[in-house]
Amino acid sequence: MIRPPSPSVPPHRFLFAVPNHHRDLEGHALVAYHLARRHGHEATFINVPALEDAVLAVAPDVVVLDRVDVRAGVARLAKSLGMKVALLPTVGFTQEGTEIEARRAGRDLSSEQLLDCCLVWGDLGRRMLLSSGALPESAVHTVGCPRFDAYSEPYRSLAAPRDLLAPGLESADPAAPLIVWATNTFHVRTRDLENTVASAIASGVPEAEIRGQLADEGTAFRDLAAAVTQLAERHPDWRFLIKLHPAEIPAPYAAIAARAPNIALASRARIRDVLHHCTALLANTSTTATEAWMLGKPVFEVMFGEYEVAAPASYMAGNQVVRSIDELDASLVACVESPEGAISSAVQAARAAFLEDVYFRIDGRSAERCAAQLNALVASEPRPAQRAAMRASAAALRDERLRAARHRPAARIKAALGMSDRVTFRVWRRAFWRQFTSNRWRSPWEEPITIEMVEAHFNRFDRVHARAAATSGTAMPTTALFARGVARVPRS
Repeated sequence: MIRPPSPSVPPHRFLFAVPNHHRDLEGHALVAYHLARRHGHEATFINVPALEDAVLAVAPDVVVLDRVDVRAGVARLAKSLGMKVALLPTVGFTQEGTEIEARRAGRDLSSEQLLDCCLVWGDLGRRMLLSSGALPESAVHTVGCPRFDAYSEPYRSLAAPRDLLAPGLESADPAAPLIVWATNTFHVRTRDLENTVASAIASGVPEAEIRGQLADEGTAFRDLAAAVTQLAERHPDWRFLIKLHPAEIPAPYAAIAARAPNIALASRARIRDVLHHCTALLANTSTTATEAWMLGKPVFEVMFGEYEVAAPASYMAGNQVVRSIDELDASLVACVESPEGAISSAVQAARAAFLEDVYFRIDGRSAERCAAQLNALVASEPRPAQRAAMRASAAALRDERLRAARHRPAARIKAALGMSDRVTFRVWRRAFWRQFTSNRWRSPWEEPITIEMVEAHFNRFDRVHARAAATSGTAMPTTALFARGVARVPRS
């Protein structure tokens, strides 16, 4: 049995940057859950646009970033105040290789050492990172991916019912095959290709590579749209679900879903819930395909067109590659009629090797390992006086910045007109034009993370651990969760 932390030890504060709360919040919340339940710490969650102000408002002992290269200013601010900086990736795929691992860990930031702790998903990522020389070996720890804990018990039991995944499924035959396309093609970045190319080149990506990737997105979109449309016509008794990537706009996929009554669009459902219920997944070079492997689902790699950037052979070996609609149709029919033979022993072996090397262990304990490493950053350094001084410095700097902001010409105009501070006058930004339209879509990178979102996750984790405790006779420690486990970011 794990004993609760001593109440005499003041809790440390952790600030988690959550780039995309649809995709990343659940895994980060599970890390924070273990920080609170096992180690007695506090956690705050913030989206990226509000990150720098949150560093000053929360004054955490540790700032947990998803990458350092594009958040170097935030990391430098944290370090200048005496905070520690940890890296917990939210995305990763072997196609990106050594360069992306090194860049996001800060290799290109001259001789600066901004990271105190780097958490990598698997041994492959660790090898790539250490081979780049970006960090010392002592700072890099293999932990697995916290959001993939959802594919193991006790969290696997949290999957939502199939009929709640999307409108239209509640009236569908629950026994009908469910074929899923999890999108990663019409990404938000493709709306401004030249800026995407320029920013990628500035970060060290060769121009030919980024242009090839963007071209492949267009090819994959056409391939998969054609596959879903034609299959829906051929199999009116099957159900087809387009699971929208949280970074994508719905319009192109809503148009596809409108082509047939047996196609539905899921925009808010969690991908792990969708994969839990799917019969098969249609994909093209997608991390989601490897998530489907974790549930033992057949994956069909749709490659009707010609692609410029090759996917890793180790990834392709875990899927069935199909190069025409007829080949895909025949493969799906065979999968539906004989599901027990849909995944060969060779494919299963390839999947197991890939998952172990890239994601370490799919055992439901990655978040625990992350929490243990983060706790180790602060466990031997209570430093109550130094921590109090750090928080006083952060508060003073924040007050200074707020006073300066209120005296800017734009702020004075907004105040005089009674306008919200959230209104922007920067005509070169999309947000300027969006604020005058009725378009309610907002990038998940901009959506605020509320305390209610986090509470909902913690309550769900409590329920599954309570069930596990009833079975095993052990229990998680019960700290004062919302007094100490989750902190609210003060508003300006």
